[in-house]
Amino acid sequence: MNGSPDMPLRPLSMVSHPEDRDLRFIMRLSDSAFKKACLGMEVGDTAHIFGPEGRFTLGNNPGGLVFLVGGIGITPVIPMLRELEKRAHRAPVCLFHSNRHGEDVICREDLRAISLESFVHIPVLTSEMPRINEELISSHVPDPGTMDYFVVGSRSFIRSMKDLLRHMQIPEERVHLDDFG
Repeated sequence: MNGSPDMPLRPLSMVSHPEDRDLRFIMRLSDSAFKKACLGMEVGDTAHIFGPEGRFTLGNNPGGLVFLVGGIGITPVIPMLRELEKRAHRAPVCLFHSNRHGEDVICREDLRAISLESFVHIPVLTSEMPRINEELISSHVPDPGTMDYFVVGSRSFIRSMKDLLRHMQIPEERVHLDDFG
């Protein structure tokens, strides 16, 4: 990789499914040396990739799933949704994707391509509507206490969703977190 990254290793979320031919990552642009080095890469340049790592996975859950996602946290959710398609998952799947503005939403085409039988995508644009709350979840999720919740986003997003789910009396073992912040 060209340039001198500010960190020797950097975790990135993959947006590609394990069966995809290409490995895709998505990241928000910034002035960090790492991201500048990534942007400066050309075809034929070499990068060392390790992993995957982490425990934010679907497991073998046949039941209903709710994804509470903040912004770029959608990246690990896309391959999870594609895996559910591959498994022909029939239980309800609800995705609440929170962004400040509509133009902040990434992976639109990936989300449009999801063809799960009981999939509902609820965009939450916080510049125009309230943040994800109990009323919003309850209006889209049948029997919220029986679902498994996958929460991914910034630390503050995760903290607020954990508080919300605790208030809704969702059992802790039904809440799965991926704190990338």
